[in-house]
Order: sequence, then C-alpha cells, then structure tokens
Amino acid sequence: LALKADVLNQTVHMVLLPQVSALTGRAQMAIYIRRSLLRGAAFSLLLSPALFLAQPFIIFIYCEAFAPSVPLFLGLLLVVVLDLLVQPLLLLAYPLNMPRAIAVSHIVRVTTMLLAGNVFIPLWGGQGAIAAKLLAKALGALFLGSLLAHRIRSLGQAKLMG
Repeated sequence: LALKADVLNQTVHMVLLPQVSALTGRAQMAIYIRRSLLRGAAFSLLLSPALFLAQPFIIFIYCEAFAPSVPLFLGLLLVVVLDLLVQPLLLLAYPLNMPRAIAVSHIVRVTTMLLAGNVFIPLWGGQGAIAAKLLAKALGALFLGSLLAHRIRSLGQAKLMG
C-alpha cells in the first residue's frame, strides 16, 4: 500500500520536471517554491485519511493477522509525505545546473541509510528501517536544499544558465 502512495510522488516529479527546467530567474523560482509548498501540503492533506483508515483497510483486505503491519505502513506513509513536500523543491537543482550537488546528495542519503540502518534495524526491526530511510531522505534533502538556497540567494534576476 505504501508503494501505491509513492506512485503519487513519482507522478508529481514527472509532471513538474519540465516546468522546473523552464525556470529562468529568481522571481520565477520564488513563485515555483510557493506553489510547490502549497501543492505538497494539499497532497499531504489528501493522504491524511490514510492515518485513520489504514488499520481497518489493512484488516479488511488482508485479515486481522496483518494488523501489526499498520505502524510500518504509517511510517512509510510519513516518508512519502516528506518526499511530497521536498522533492519538488529539490528539482530546482536542474535549472541551476547542479548535477554534482545532486550526486553528492544521493551519496549522503545512501551513506546515511547504511549507517543508520546498521544501528536502527537491529534495535527496532522494521520501524528501524523506516527511521533510517526517513533520516536518510531528510539529511539528503537538507544537504541539497541548503546548497540550492545558497545558489538561489546568490542569483539576481539574471538567467540561470545563460
């Protein structure tokens, strides 16, 4: 079920990439950032009924034996919500021509996932895996987001790649 929720995030990514790639200045980026935050908040609100419906739905579809999986589903849903909020903003790395920053943010995420996973999974099992994934995504987003914020602040109204 959490993978189905991730389809929404992937769809948003594919729809926004052409739009974000066409941005040419700081003012356009500011508008894009505001719209992305509002869109992410709206999608997150649309997913909020899952918080209350997950347990009855999982029990109805799979049976009572799967009730212990509800916290895992909700944890993965939190990861999807984080992606919905930050992924559109991180797409700004493309018009800013920052491929190395994107690559390093992936390295940050993978390294964090490996290190945190080795600590959290033995302690908390499936919840530890979710905690490691959430931490990895958050640190990768913070890393790339801070570089993007610095680059955007340094822009005037000049064209980004021109």
